[in-house]
Amino acid sequence: MTPTLNGLRRSYDGFNGQLRLWFMPYATVYWRIVYDRLNADEPREQWHDSKGAYAMAVGMIVDCEALVDKDALTPDVQGFLHFWNRRSGDIIADYDLFIHCVSADGMSDIHAGFVTTRMILPQADEVLHQERPDAETDPETRRAGEKRSRKKSPR
Repeated sequence: MTPTLNGLRRSYDGFNGQLRLWFMPYATVYWRIVYDRLNADEPREQWHDSKGAYAMAVGMIVDCEALVDKDALTPDVQGFLHFWNRRSGDIIADYDLFIHCVSADGMSDIHAGFVTTRMILPQADEVLHQERPDAETDPETRRAGEKRSRKKSPR
């Protein structure tokens, strides 16, 4: 069975329950491209919070859908949808559109959705959590400068 985008993405209902955002559960290559492009113009330490939210929005959100009638959407949802539907693929031009259309509360919702939809990585094997044996009990320890033999022992 081939995985589909619908099977990979995860939903988050934000903007006071008016908008469902669909996030990828991991950092996408496109998110990295956006991040690097924004960082080329201005180092991350000097970014306004909006650049991080923008990188998350265009690099991690793969779809969105209104959960209420169009007439009932609040202005901040309308602003986000205006941005979403008019993205051109030009990272800098889309960032300019983002900062003019998306509200500060919308940026908070994007961040909350990002955090909520992250993939939980499998826990490390129990062996990795054990303490390493010390030099006296470790059968793999060699004296300084001694090389391990690559010959198979005769058995």
